[in-house]
Amino acid sequence: MVFMNGQNGNLRGQRRASMQKARRWAILIGSSAVVIFVISLLLALLGHFREAMLPWAGAGLTIALLVGVTAVLPLLAAWYVNRFGHFYDDGQQALAELTNVAWKAGEQPPV
Repeated sequence: MVFMNGQNGNLRGQRRASMQKARRWAILIGSSAVVIFVISLLLALLGHFREAMLPWAGAGLTIALLVGVTAVLPLLAAWYVNRFGHFYDDGQQALAELTNVAWKAGEQPPV
């Protein structure tokens, strides 16, 4: 639930990320990694006959590995936001106010 202040328009409430959208993005990124991997394997097979294709196959396998690892990032980001995230439209202002309260109380400000 998101609350909107009627006077200044600030938004407050829990922030929710869509796991369905994150899953779609993860599948899209993962499938592109699979396509790059298959193309690299074809280049490696072609490299058996033409050695000039082998460096391209190696580079493609490296890129496929990196893209495949990043496929999990949308899922992790959505999980993190849903687990720990709160949405404050004026987060910097709230942090400044908390710092001022800490200074007035005689405490050391957080580093």
